[in-house]
Amino acid sequence: MQDRSAIMAQIRHAFHHVTMKGNGPTLREADVIRQYGPAATNRAASARALDNDKRWWQISDASFDKAINPFPHLDNLAFLYYLPPIMTWCLKQSDKAAAHSLFNSLIAELTMPTRWDLVDAKRKRFEAFNHEQSTVIAQFLNYWISQGIEVQASEAAIASYWKQFQR
Repeated sequence: MQDRSAIMAQIRHAFHHVTMKGNGPTLREADVIRQYGPAATNRAASARALDNDKRWWQISDASFDKAINPFPHLDNLAFLYYLPPIMTWCLKQSDKAAAHSLFNSLIAELTMPTRWDLVDAKRKRFEAFNHEQSTVIAQFLNYWISQGIEVQASEAAIASYWKQFQR
């Protein structure tokens, strides 16, 4: 099993060319939508203005400290953009990641749903990743299993989709 530094380096390499694309919600905007609903357009616009990064590695770790679950409010391109810094943040915080709701939400988001009406949308989200990125996601999940952290949830995520990318 690889150590977390090696996985972080692989994340940087696999997602290096990913830039923010699309007009979907940004991370802070997704948090406003989660808290106040989609009708909070003024708050959402203010939150969007704060997310002025152009490359995912420009996002500060502090952006994730209070994040809870932005994933349902991110479109597939925004998910592709925010996944590498969130995975990196989780690895940096590995000693306390399991206690953070963002970590738990991430593992759940990386799990293919069992409800048939949700499978197609999730599959489209996962298919946005290339093979190298998908392999890194599988390694990320395996890291948590090797650490004894969120073992069942990580195993479920791998079994539901990512096992095809294991080395």
